[in-house]
Amino acid sequence: MAITMVERQEDGAYHQVTSREGLVLGIYEQNMRDDSDFHAIYWNPEKKEPRDIVYATTRGWTYDNHATVDATPEVWSEFHGFLAGRLKALIFDDIWREARAITVGRQVIVVKGRKVSKGVKGRVFWEREDSYNPGKRRIGIEPNAPEIRVMDKMPDERVFISSENVEIDPEYLFDYVDYDRIAKADEQAKAEAITGGVARYRGLSAVAMTAPY
Repeated sequence: MAITMVERQEDGAYHQVTSREGLVLGIYEQNMRDDSDFHAIYWNPEKKEPRDIVYATTRGWTYDNHATVDATPEVWSEFHGFLAGRLKALIFDDIWREARAITVGRQVIVVKGRKVSKGVKGRVFWEREDSYNPGKRRIGIEPNAPEIRVMDKMPDERVFISSENVEIDPEYLFDYVDYDRIAKADEQAKAEAITGGVARYRGLSAVAMTAPY
């Protein structure tokens, strides 16, 4: 049945029109304080991507409108491929975010701040919540090069700084990448796309919707 809506025609009359046959992937209801909108997610074969349409609402006379999930196996296959691509991009983004995380044992470089000179490199040996800035983290660094003076401290002394003032030392970044997870990303994304389906697609952010892969 796909999506059936009462639409105004060129002659000014209203008629029921059925469209997107074999393309509807899912339907859902969006509830507001006083009214509800009824949505259908369908596959756009020209754009090769899912689209969302409001086919009925309690804000007007749309009681004759209705939608039925009727996507063909071919359409489901294309949709799952699309969704897997977006999920794979999210997995890669998460892998790189974890690689750039400032944690104990990792090598970092100071990129801003006043207490410690920019360019100082060292190993993180300590990490705690910043008692003066809730929600922020402070770290302790053991400078690598003794010839670099850290402001008013001796070169070999440990220093403490906001984690926001450092980044992972580029020389060590690739040492922190989870290559096993990268190798399994394609398989994981495909599995999540099939098990998650339309609900997983609806949970994607606007950025993830257009993520390259």
